Amino acid sequence: MHRVNPKDRTGTLAADLAAIGQPIDVVDLIINPRDGLPLIAQAADLGIKMVFVQPGAGSEAIEELCVRRGMAVHHGCVLREL
Repeated sequence: MHRVNPKDRTGTLAADLAAIGQPIDVVDLIINPRDGLPLIAQAADLGIKMVFVQPGAGSEAIEELCVRRGMAVHHGCVLREL
């Protein structure tokens, strides 16, 4: 598990998905949809095929992008679902 936060000012979190430098199986989206859309676009560019969208993190634009890029989308709270 890696934490990504494009607004991190501590330098302890990855600024984006590419900064992780390892294969990523799934993205758990827990961010404002406005900020999440570019992360999901990057995830698609990196070949990530699965997105888990937490309540409040999704949007129509994110859904459309995932469908266009062939990404599986799951909705719900990871703590409750898994």
